Amino acid sequence: MATHQQNLMLLTLAYPPASGGASIYTQLLTKGLLQQDFRGKIVVLAEAYPRLPQQEILLNQRLYLWRIFPFRSELSRKDIQRYFKYLYLNVKFLNIFNLITKFEITHLIVHCHYYYRPSILPLLIRWLKMTTSIKLILDVRDPKLSKETFSQIYLFDNIICSSQNVYQHLTQDQQLIPKLRRIPIPFQLNSNLGHLSRETITSFHLENQPYLFSASGILQEKNLNFMLKTMAEIRLLDPHLILVIVGVNKDWNSVCDLAVQKGLIKYLGVVSHEMIFCLAKQAEMVINLSKIESPSRYILEAIAVGTKVLLPANVPEFMDADPDKVVRFDDPQKVAKQIINLLHNKHYKLNYNLKTHSLDQIIPQYLKLLS
Repeated sequence: MATHQQNLMLLTLAYPPASGGASIYTQLLTKGLLQQDFRGKIVVLAEAYPRLPQQEILLNQRLYLWRIFPFRSELSRKDIQRYFKYLYLNVKFLNIFNLITKFEITHLIVHCHYYYRPSILPLLIRWLKMTTSIKLILDVRDPKLSKETFSQIYLFDNIICSSQNVYQHLTQDQQLIPKLRRIPIPFQLNSNLGHLSRETITSFHLENQPYLFSASGILQEKNLNFMLKTMAEIRLLDPHLILVIVGVNKDWNSVCDLAVQKGLIKYLGVVSHEMIFCLAKQAEMVINLSKIESPSRYILEAIAVGTKVLLPANVPEFMDADPDKVVRFDDPQKVAKQIINLLHNKHYKLNYNLKTHSLDQIIPQYLKLLS
């Protein structure tokens, strides 16, 4: 490929205003790279978003955003449209070849989400490996990539591990170890959102309601039923608290219906990143009870603004820094007591170091990887 300039393509899930950690991650990474020493162009391939153009050119014509994949993020697992859109997604993957040629791409970063289910993408990656000199990088953001899939990612030159448990998970395969690069997720607190907090709380009728907050959505993979059972136990200890949940709804069930009837939860649907920040800032505590997790963005933001948190289990970084703030039990009653005790703890203090996620530390690591 006749180019002396490094040009990067990001195959990701979403880009703002779409919600979710992948969306904010992509925005922070691309802006951070272009504001520092990355001299080439960046092409982002992401899901379409309602009422937004398929193509945008941003940041002084150096960021090319192509929303070419079907919008699937907010569809329930029960929605048959998901299957048709998934088939269409595989067709749209074929556009990668034309765009790689058009923009003279030298580096390709692929979000590991696309390896969670069968697709033609591994075949496309194999073809790129055989026919181009593009540096192939896989970005793994949580430890749920199946061991059966490990052999499909051998072709990547490097694999980014966003947390220690992801790294430990992938080191189970000896062939992957030389490729692994430990780079935490980039994080930057938006200090201009304070004025939105009161407006957000009022719009959801929460101004006189003490609440716990979760941005894990209605997802069984995020330990949904356990969270609802825990909330039922919390109400026995504090009848005034409710649980406010935002995020994608793919697994609504009868347990959710019962929780709503009893006034245990208030589900607000998919909301903007700005609203997630405001809801977390005003909460009594932000909780994440998922068993398969890395340091999630909404937890990091809650830490940054001083909201109390209950941290997810099995994340070594959290366990090392704040073991008493990590979910310690598999019993909803015991977790409820842990939450109440933390709420009433007047000496509550977090030790987790957010500086490890700062752009000043993260972007140089990406620049080294892209050199």
